[in-house]
Amino acid sequence: MLCGRLDRLVEFDGDILDEDYKTTTTTPGPYYWGTFDPDNQMSMYTLAAKVCYESEIKGVLITSAQIMLEGTRFTRGITYRTQEQLDEWIKDLEIHLHEARVYAERNYWPMRDTSCDKYGGCMFRGVCSQSPQVRDMYLNDGFVKGEKWNPLKVRE
Repeated sequence: MLCGRLDRLVEFDGDILDEDYKTTTTTPGPYYWGTFDPDNQMSMYTLAAKVCYESEIKGVLITSAQIMLEGTRFTRGITYRTQEQLDEWIKDLEIHLHEARVYAERNYWPMRDTSCDKYGGCMFRGVCSQSPQVRDMYLNDGFVKGEKWNPLKVRE
């Protein structure tokens, strides 16, 4: 099951697009906009909007808010997806889900150590950097299990 929330659909220049909002502290230029193509989240949003709304969704209109000391600057960019790109994304997703199922069955979760610094850094980096024989001790000492996430639960 894939579960998430779409912000809204918009019509722009004759195309129907999903809209997503992003914040950044950097000036959105070609490199910034290029990070969304390819991009897992934007492909999933395009596919989800096509399925949920049974419409010919072309991609995602991204509204970016650049947060600065002297204020906020808004810019927009679009990332498009062809049906062939979405078909490929689904094929890749099936492989990733199969891998996840194998890891869950074996109760083994391989590190993706090239991703440890992404999005502000992984909260488990301090655990993974320890020798395998002491990781459980670090997990038990530094983390509290919360309520199991239920993607179908309505957010307030």
